[in-house]
Amino acid sequence: MIDHDRQSIQLEISDETKEKWQKILDIIARILNVPASLIMRIVDSDISVFLSGKTENNPYKPGDKEHLKDSGLYCETVIKTNEMLHVPNALKDEHWKNNPDVKLNMISYLGFPIALPDNTPFGTICVLDNKENKYSEIHKQLILSFRETIEKDIELFYMNHALSVKNDHLKHNISKVNDLLAEKELLLKEVHHRIKNNMNTVAGIMTLQKETLKDPAAIAALDDAISRVNSMMILYDKIYRSNDVEKISFKEYISPLADEIVENFPNSKIVKIKKSIDDFMIDAKRLSALGIIFNEILTNIMKHAFAGRASGLITISAAVSDNRITISISDDGIGSPESFDISTSESFGFQLLDVMTRQLHGEIKALQDKGTKFVIEFNL
Repeated sequence: MIDHDRQSIQLEISDETKEKWQKILDIIARILNVPASLIMRIVDSDISVFLSGKTENNPYKPGDKEHLKDSGLYCETVIKTNEMLHVPNALKDEHWKNNPDVKLNMISYLGFPIALPDNTPFGTICVLDNKENKYSEIHKQLILSFRETIEKDIELFYMNHALSVKNDHLKHNISKVNDLLAEKELLLKEVHHRIKNNMNTVAGIMTLQKETLKDPAAIAALDDAISRVNSMMILYDKIYRSNDVEKISFKEYISPLADEIVENFPNSKIVKIKKSIDDFMIDAKRLSALGIIFNEILTNIMKHAFAGRASGLITISAAVSDNRITISISDDGIGSPESFDISTSESFGFQLLDVMTRQLHGEIKALQDKGTKFVIEFNL
């Protein structure tokens, strides 16, 4: 049993990691079809909502907090016991029917503890539902896989914290500082490798989940999610194999990624890809955003552009001029409606394009030119 009165290190979690965790919560909420998916964090004697899934009817907002001890919250029991808690329906359970979350109509709960490397509690990852829910083993394994990813991220911050403390005592010794930096580099590569393996597990679980579904829309949504995870796996593999974990070759990542995305579709044999890609080095965060952009555009092309066609051409170009990157992805397919506008589209995929482009501080346009042409521009 974990002593939740014990103070744990208040690690600073980066914005990039928060964005990744937010995507995890949103994926969980979509797959499990629940209104609330949360990462909870202990802060002093309180437990607060660190991140909350962006779903309708979610009553929890980041920053919401309650005093932890004797609160009666589901999460208090998870942290006390350091074990999973599953409450299918609190209204049918004498122990849980009066807990605080029931007042928010959250009668079903599934949660797991998140621990720091020193075994002190960080908080929990959990889902809540406003109806009875007997979550399947696949659902539990999915959340466990995501929890492992989160704990590995925390381990990295924890190690960085430890390295920072050591560096304060080793400034007089340059050789020792270099040793620590090499250790950090190795740790970063190992963490990226583990994240890739965890993503592979997640993709496998989603594939298993897909095989149990009959709704075509749900199957298509999972196919898209699996494709997005696969694009991230390729990036993490490149980071692991790279001599420099900070900067990665754009061409070495994007060129095989484009091939792999296209090859995943049954009509891939009728499609030719023409590439003219300038190479340049770019940080992993922006390369991740570009990977998602390429995945969404190429997936859309393969689904729609060549319907009823015996052949098709995809042209990919990337050029660097005056520190400005211009990327073009076009097809010679049936084209899009003239009124099509990415910024106002209700499609999740195109909304994702808009979000990722804004992360690049760039611009994206969709043009009609003997098919559809997407142009992305941003400063290197």
